[in-house]
Amino acid sequence: VLYLFAGKRRQSDVSTFLKKLEEAGKIRLQLQEFDIERSETHDLRSKELWDQICETLKVYPEKVKHRKLDDSEFNPIANNYQSAQVSSTELEAKFREEEALGRMYPTRFSTLKQEFGEERIRIAAMAAIAKPDGTVRPLHDGTHSVQVNNRIVYRDQIQCPGPAEVAAVVRESVETLEAPFCVSADIKAAHRLVKVRRCDWPYMCCKANTDSPTVWVNRVGTFGISSAPYWWAKLFAMVGRFVGHLMMNARFLHLVYVDDLHGSFVGREKFTNLWVWILAFELVGTPFAYHKFRGGFSSEFVGYQLRYDLNEVGISLRRGDWLVKWINTAAEKRFVVVTREFSEFLGRLGFVSQLLVWLKPHLSPLYAWASATSGSTVAKLPDAVILTMTYLLTEFRSETYMVSAKRPATFTGEQFRTDAKCTDTSVVLGGWEILVDGSSLFCRSPTCHIYFHMGRGHSGPQLRPNYWRHLQH
Repeated sequence: VLYLFAGKRRQSDVSTFLKKLEEAGKIRLQLQEFDIERSETHDLRSKELWDQICETLKVYPEKVKHRKLDDSEFNPIANNYQSAQVSSTELEAKFREEEALGRMYPTRFSTLKQEFGEERIRIAAMAAIAKPDGTVRPLHDGTHSVQVNNRIVYRDQIQCPGPAEVAAVVRESVETLEAPFCVSADIKAAHRLVKVRRCDWPYMCCKANTDSPTVWVNRVGTFGISSAPYWWAKLFAMVGRFVGHLMMNARFLHLVYVDDLHGSFVGREKFTNLWVWILAFELVGTPFAYHKFRGGFSSEFVGYQLRYDLNEVGISLRRGDWLVKWINTAAEKRFVVVTREFSEFLGRLGFVSQLLVWLKPHLSPLYAWASATSGSTVAKLPDAVILTMTYLLTEFRSETYMVSAKRPATFTGEQFRTDAKCTDTSVVLGGWEILVDGSSLFCRSPTCHIYFHMGRGHSGPQLRPNYWRHLQH
């Protein structure tokens, strides 16, 4: 068992519990502890620890491409953004809460300078997002001015479940012919659960108020420092594997996407296994946000909608309606848009297309226009983009946001034959389906069937038999 989360009391409780089980002959205990805080005397330069961390390359592929961050003038002490300045009181209260949890501590610049050296101190600009309950969400800018993120390089990739894994969980659960029960959970302050070695603390400093002499120092992973999600992925991967080993032969599947967790349970013992599953996560100190738990025969998971009762997956109604609303709003403005806003829309559409794959062939003109214009451009969309968006709107209105999670049918041999012709005056599409016995569907020969023909003088495509001659000339 690897003690993962902060808190000596939690570690002591778990250790005592496990040792009692060993004394009772229930388990065989082999205890090994690692200092994940990694102080100056025991850090990644230790060959023993370094060799063990290198083992992650057997799990995660090596990262060979790195995104270039925005260039900015270096300034080790940055001023807060306006949103943080007007919310300095709320930020101070939030930092006090973090101090009580042992995640931050207040100090003065002179003390930091004496302890760590002035050349290592980085006081980042803070921003704040207001929450409905009156509190704020602090945003630590580790990129601009202080340039902390610019010097952080991932050794291997962070991998999260995607549409294929989401569909597989639904499909595998349904194929057991049992009634699945699912749970979607949320982990509170996930990135803040990762300890950071003491010698790196001065790189994660900030202020609640730019004019205040008080400097707040982060002891743990910080939202806005790019290494936080990296180490959280490593940390919770170990937790997930621990829970999987503890569940042994229980019939369940689970997925983790950053701080979102989803589990599916089948069989007669599914509800018992569900409680054991939650208990296993609690055992190592996972702080669940229980008010965000969702479950049953259907549930949302990071924007995906999972329907175990229908064996379908898709996007949530909220995400789909957002896309429809955006297109309608653009149409009301005669498709005059800001490129930055269009890029946000396209980003969400690209996310949706990972699951609703029928969208992908239609996105190329949208990506082409977005890449050819700057973010501040205000312009009318090209006709090809308008036509595509109008088509997508029609499809969204007439179809659901769901697709089947069943295994795709596979075929061998010829299944369909088609041909087409386009001239200045007409467009003709023709084809026929090949059956298993070699015969064609709905017609005895290619000359007996045609999909449609549209020529000059016609208002639109029309079904017309015996137009094969148009394809032959």
